[in-house]
Amino acid sequence: MHSTTWTVTIDVFVQADASADTHRLLSSVPGVTVHDPPTGAPSPDYQVDPSSAAGRSRWFTWIGEQLTGRSVDVVHLVSDGIFLAGRGALAVPSFEPTLPGKTRSDAISATEVCRALDRVGAFSFVATSCPGNPSPAAMRDLSDVVAQSRPGVVAFHEFDEDRRGTELVAAQKMLFDGEPPGEPLPGAICWSHPSFVRFPEPPQLSKADATTNLLSDLTYSVLASADTPAWVAAGARALEGLHARALGADGFHIDPEVEVALHAVAKSFNDTVHNVISNNGEVSPHG
Repeated sequence: MHSTTWTVTIDVFVQADASADTHRLLSSVPGVTVHDPPTGAPSPDYQVDPSSAAGRSRWFTWIGEQLTGRSVDVVHLVSDGIFLAGRGALAVPSFEPTLPGKTRSDAISATEVCRALDRVGAFSFVATSCPGNPSPAAMRDLSDVVAQSRPGVVAFHEFDEDRRGTELVAAQKMLFDGEPPGEPLPGAICWSHPSFVRFPEPPQLSKADATTNLLSDLTYSVLASADTPAWVAAGARALEGLHARALGADGFHIDPEVEVALHAVAKSFNDTVHNVISNNGEVSPHG
């Protein structure tokens, strides 16, 4: 909330044994909602695509239920890490019952994280390694896989190296408000678009700031709204992903036939946004 001049709202999801303390710390902070942990089975009204790996994570199912169709710009996960089949994964508390005095963790892969980010339309992912994390290297590996897999900004923060959180705030100011930190950040790693560093000519079908030209002005205005529907944000992230994968080996040019296909997909999506917003008034088309 102190990392940007934008108005920020935050949804907080924590394990059951931390819920009371979290409510006490944050319930009076404007713009922050602490969600009660789930009890019992997922709501039958919340539909999860059975082909989606994210559907296997009870955490992401719970978060999806609570967001009720709202989009999310930034997802920030604070967790331990674990290596799963040689790749980094999150080690999160299980929702399954355990014996008294025992704990159980579930592993969430980078694939599951990416699909969860796609479902809520997030453009950025931040991972913080918990204090005493037995495997911060697993968290770094997961963050790198997410950064390589989808467009957007990714950051990794190691709490043991930055217990006051000053480096995390500085990194977020740089990523979300364009304010350079002016000093090294040994407790943080950031992945971002090369244009943030090299300032090249924008890739094909991109604006001067390297954002995609495939989204219409109306779609961009809906994305800038405070109540952007998740389906609009998710569609925008999908188009950005198609655009990024269509760029050639040089990262700048697109095959002409692929360009025609991209325009056709983009027109269908933008027309759908226009029709739904205009007919249903689901969200104000003005930022």
